[in-house]
Amino acid sequence: NPAKPPDTSKFKEDDWAWMHERISHLCVGWKRPKGGGKMESCQNRGGGWRYYEAKGDQDASATQFVLLALREAVRAGYPLNAVAPDVWKDAAEGARSFQVKEGGFRYMSDYPWSAGMTAASVASLLICKEQLILAKKPVPDWLDGSVADGIRFLGEIFDVETNRGDDSIKEHRPGYH
Repeated sequence: NPAKPPDTSKFKEDDWAWMHERISHLCVGWKRPKGGGKMESCQNRGGGWRYYEAKGDQDASATQFVLLALREAVRAGYPLNAVAPDVWKDAAEGARSFQVKEGGFRYMSDYPWSAGMTAASVASLLICKEQLILAKKPVPDWLDGSVADGIRFLGEIFDVETNRGDDSIKEHRPGYH
């Protein structure tokens, strides 16, 4: 049985079970409805997520979408910190892993930086910081510096006409604008 939120009147029992199943899948693993067997969480060991389950694989875009969803679940009353106490700390580490020395962020570890992924990763770090503070948990010492470097970097490279990317990489295709 999933733990009940502090105010169970916010959710119908079926809605609560639905939300808990999905959040558990994202953060703490879940049981497959058919055939049993434990399935690992979508959050990988690096702290981030991917659009599909893939061990050790994460990307800045999927990570941001999951963090936005988890933040809204918490705002709706879901006790995420009781269910997955390290999710925000681990996610912050995952987002940080995309950062390059100049301050920008990559889509994945083997991709070049881009303005879009820098903005997404800065937002991810800020969500993690907000949720760590609300949960009265320590914010990593490096987090504010990483955010500041990302914002500074965006200020230097932002271009309204294109999703700027690492120009030193010939094959770079900045993609989505």
